[in-house]
Amino acid sequence: SSDVCSSDLPQTNRFQQLRWRLTLTYTGVTIGALLTVELIFLGLVGIGIVLVINSGILPAQLIEAANTDYAPILRFYLDQSPPDQEGIANWLGRVGPPSSVTLPLSFEATDEMLVVGGNGELIAVKPPGLLGIELIGQPFDGSEVPGLAEPLQAALSGAEDPNDLFALVEAERKVLLAIPIWDENQAQVLGVLVAIGERPTFMSQFSDVLPILGI
Repeated sequence: SSDVCSSDLPQTNRFQQLRWRLTLTYTGVTIGALLTVELIFLGLVGIGIVLVINSGILPAQLIEAANTDYAPILRFYLDQSPPDQEGIANWLGRVGPPSSVTLPLSFEATDEMLVVGGNGELIAVKPPGLLGIELIGQPFDGSEVPGLAEPLQAALSGAEDPNDLFALVEAERKVLLAIPIWDENQAQVLGVLVAIGERPTFMSQFSDVLPILGI
């Protein structure tokens, strides 16, 4: 009987090795399938984000968020006579992204900003050298920034349709937002906040989420 048992050992070992190989193969195929599904999903998310940007949904939400987060403090500075240029410049230097944006998007539009008074004069810019110090206090129609003229004039005129208050600049891959700052009675535009950010692309959004998956 000992001979029978010893003869069964190689067969048992072969079965165990085969079982481990099947288990490893199954595990590898499962992980590969899951990663493929995740990559496809992320690709669809990235494409969806780009479509959202092009449709104007994202700029509209950013404009609404900026009104919520930025308008109260800017209204205080702009409603003074004359507007508090120093206060606005200091505020621009420390402002961060609006906290009420809910779309999952990496979009930073606080690196380049400017404020135009209700009379069309440039009050402050960020960074200070963005347009040149000589333009501060001068009439500003937006022509110095490609794509800004139309949304800026719309904002100064009191336009409320978000589609009139942003521009997508293909050549520079920029998103420009012009947010009118109204007085408390919503009767007069005290000024306009302009925010300029890099236009998100499929690859920029895709690369942002890869580290989350450890890829």
